[in-house]
Amino acid sequence: MEFIKVMLVDDDHLMLHDMQRLVDWHGMGFEIAAVAYNGKLGIELCEQRKPQVIFTDIRMPIMDGLEMMKAIRASHGNALFVILSAYGEFKFAQQALSYGAFAYILKDDINKESLIAIAKSIKKAICQQAQTAFMSICNAVQQYLMATRLEPEALSAKLEEYFRLYCDCGEDSWDIKSLSRRLGVMIEAERKESGRAERKESGRAERKESGRAERKEGGRQNLDISGPPETKDALFQWVCQQAQAIHRWRLENRDGLSSHVSKAMLFIEDNYSDQDLGIQKIADSLQMSMSWLSVCFKKETGSTINDYIISTRIDMAKKLLRHGGHKIYEVAKLSGFRTSQYFSKVFFQETMQLPQHYRKEL
Repeated sequence: MEFIKVMLVDDDHLMLHDMQRLVDWHGMGFEIAAVAYNGKLGIELCEQRKPQVIFTDIRMPIMDGLEMMKAIRASHGNALFVILSAYGEFKFAQQALSYGAFAYILKDDINKESLIAIAKSIKKAICQQAQTAFMSICNAVQQYLMATRLEPEALSAKLEEYFRLYCDCGEDSWDIKSLSRRLGVMIEAERKESGRAERKESGRAERKESGRAERKEGGRQNLDISGPPETKDALFQWVCQQAQAIHRWRLENRDGLSSHVSKAMLFIEDNYSDQDLGIQKIADSLQMSMSWLSVCFKKETGSTINDYIISTRIDMAKKLLRHGGHKIYEVAKLSGFRTSQYFSKVFFQETMQLPQHYRKEL
């Protein structure tokens, strides 16, 4: 059984002793994971033990409870805070509530009954958090599967927050098998739909000379989706892996394009940083002639292969410039350009802006 982790923070040793002994924490599904005597130590222990619930005094030496709460909120936003206050500290307790504290309890009112009551409220709140996160995870995956252009990185960013909240909940509050089964059903449905589309495309490809290479590769195109795992961390990794597989299948089977043109585009998107990337390398990877690939690519996309390489590199350069942290010559290299001068020239031709001006405007 996985217990809900609790940290107690108070400079009053007697109060800490009473809180640990007044109730059967384990019997209620909780574990006293850490005890601290000031806010600074509380932050350190929070990093190590990652409690889900923090009972804290307000006035303490070195660092008070409010400062600690703000610091922990920044890095462990899902932790629930219960404020322990004296009668003269009501204004501080109100301030703590404005910072998002779950509840406060007067020290003089702390007894077995009050601690049991607050523990029940905490378990209910964590259960609600888990249910919300459960639905958020399912909705995010469903939206991804229904989207046509959403990339797996976008799904991963969405899921990370929801999974962190889900994983912070005690085991009694959620059912990992139910979540695993539901996500598995969604992804399996997409796999079957992808399989039907692929068989249809393969049938068309068989009527063309270029379809010979397609049939050779066909056995490796199907999405390799096995049963989802049944642990929290592994499930997150599994969903992200399946998103990558589905996204790659979509790129290899783009609407309105033949398989070999889709694969040529995917090869460019995977290898744009290669400064030697050109038609010959792409044609060799697909086991096609350069002339035939060039004709097909131009006919189906309206663009030449060289133009698509340039546009892909410029798109990546824009992302790097938006995120910052790279110098112009580094952006040029990472995007596949041989020199920063040539990069700036091409960037200006494509955007009517120099890279440094593009970054400044952002």
